[in-house]
Amino acid sequence: MGYWFIVHDLKSYQQHPELIGHVKPDRSFRSIRENDRIVYYAKGKKLVGVFRVTQPGRILRKDKYWHEKDLVYEIKPVVLPPSPLDFEAANFEITMLRRTTTRLTEKQYRHVLCWLLHSSSCARLFQQSLSFSPPSWSARRLG
Repeated sequence: MGYWFIVHDLKSYQQHPELIGHVKPDRSFRSIRENDRIVYYAKGKKLVGVFRVTQPGRILRKDKYWHEKDLVYEIKPVVLPPSPLDFEAANFEITMLRRTTTRLTEKQYRHVLCWLLHSSSCARLFQQSLSFSPPSWSARRLG
């Protein structure tokens, strides 16, 4: 299973909450596979949530919002806050925010997941010492 940090935008999420796509996908974006996990980050330092890729990538056909021929992946929420959260990627040792797609280590992914779930027991479960201030919302685990 792969872990990815995807930089997108809130407008795209509002248009297609079930898809993540890219008009000119680089090699990293094309490397995403079914069952991989995506940390969905929106421009403006907002974390939309954590998602699971449910289908292999496909080329988008006619769509009223996005370009034809975009490479898209169907996604399903794993942990979804009620609204996007303020998020400083550097606090999670995530860099390269100028790129659309950044591969995450399992540790980085778990760090974000524990932060979202605002759970010290999560950190113990993963046997990690994590230092973070949890967000102020009740987590919804979806899948």
